[in-house]
Amino acid sequence: MFEFSRFHLSDFAHGREFVAALDQFFGKLPKGWPYAVEMRNRNWPYP
Repeated sequence: MFEFSRFHLSDFAHGREFVAALDQFFGKLPKGWPYAVEMRNRNWPYP
């Protein structure tokens, strides 16, 4: 389980930027393990 609390706009201006980085990260992890992500950031502009 990967848990992410809050990001500042200087980290990721939009959630989609974080999702793209997370996708690259998951692509490098070993296959066959179940992974989960929990995010808590209601301040992100949507989408």
